[in-house]
Amino acid sequence: MKNDNGPHFQEVTVPWSSWTVAPNEIQARGRVRIRIHPVSFLVGINEQQSIAEKFDKTAVQQAINNQGYECLKAYFGRYTKHYGAPPRTPSNQDVCDLLANIHHLVDPPVRSKPIEILEYASEITQAFGGIRFTSCKSAKDRTGMSVTLEQIRWLKNAEGMHEGHFQTALQCLRQTGLRVDNVMKNTGGRKYAFNRLQLLYFPRLYRPPVGTYALGVAP
Repeated sequence: MKNDNGPHFQEVTVPWSSWTVAPNEIQARGRVRIRIHPVSFLVGINEQQSIAEKFDKTAVQQAINNQGYECLKAYFGRYTKHYGAPPRTPSNQDVCDLLANIHHLVDPPVRSKPIEILEYASEITQAFGGIRFTSCKSAKDRTGMSVTLEQIRWLKNAEGMHEGHFQTALQCLRQTGLRVDNVMKNTGGRKYAFNRLQLLYFPRLYRPPVGTYALGVAP
């Protein structure tokens, strides 16, 4: 890591087996500099977010999402200047339209828990060929709900899964998929750390199946 009061530079080595299959022009240079454009969005979904919204204490989330939108819009401008219009998203939507949707949701916030921001940002990232990370405080429970939702959306949009199977597939993945294994590695049990009261405040698509959560599981 290098940072002389300027931009951050992170040097990363790759295995020789990977380096030898890189294009010849890259091997000739010996190293490659990749510019990273970080963008963040934040949407609270639990009962604490409901309380924050009730007392108008959402300034931090609003600031993060506004900054995320401005950064994404700026990257869109640079991308189109050099490469033209980006490909359409996995759900066959135009990136420009999704940017407009995000702008509508963040400035000013139009309603409670605008989870569509996360969906639109995910689709835009995929259209640009970017990398995206999802995490909540513990990186297992709400994260598990978000990741499984995105996986099922991918099956529907990119692999042609029928809309009628959406909810069944989502519940199945939350019951038996890898996110349950992640919970097991973190807590020693195969239950998400939710209780029924919390889930009353969750958006419907983020609620786990009955029997997959328990009160008292280490958060």
